[in-house]
Amino acid sequence: VADMLVSPRRSVTIPVKRYNRAKKSNQKTGASITLSCDICEWTTDLSSLDSKNSSNGAIHNEICGLLVVIISRAFDLPLDRKKACTFVKVTFAGKEYDSKMIYDCPGWDPLNPIYDKGVTIPITTDMPRDDNAEVTLDLIDLVDQKSTIVGSLSISFASLKSLPE
Repeated sequence: VADMLVSPRRSVTIPVKRYNRAKKSNQKTGASITLSCDICEWTTDLSSLDSKNSSNGAIHNEICGLLVVIISRAFDLPLDRKKACTFVKVTFAGKEYDSKMIYDCPGWDPLNPIYDKGVTIPITTDMPRDDNAEVTLDLIDLVDQKSTIVGSLSISFASLKSLPE
């Protein structure tokens, strides 16, 4: 990564090698992988999310923003303490991201779980960015291999865009 960041074109080419377990050595394959990156400043300017701007030379699947969801905790869940096994699922544009599972064990309170999970969702030109798109958070309880939605919250993309910071 350091070599890539200091190179003039912010790219690096890495030869692909085949590892031979028996000989415990690498063998050249003649193939290589080129990695490149861009460094972008954090900003509250949301013009890159405007669907009108994305058609001007946008690259397929190009990142035009980041959505960061912080899953902190829940309080007073109406569940059986011994059977409670919960996690939070975040859904946006057909993709799902999960927090860790919290269940009854020493040091954890399954009825007041602390998830402490940050989910970073890259928003690409292929994803919906209109005001009607929604981010959904589902609090799910797993009991006997069966999942039950305990609570759910959907937030419109318009409301998220109205508070960019």
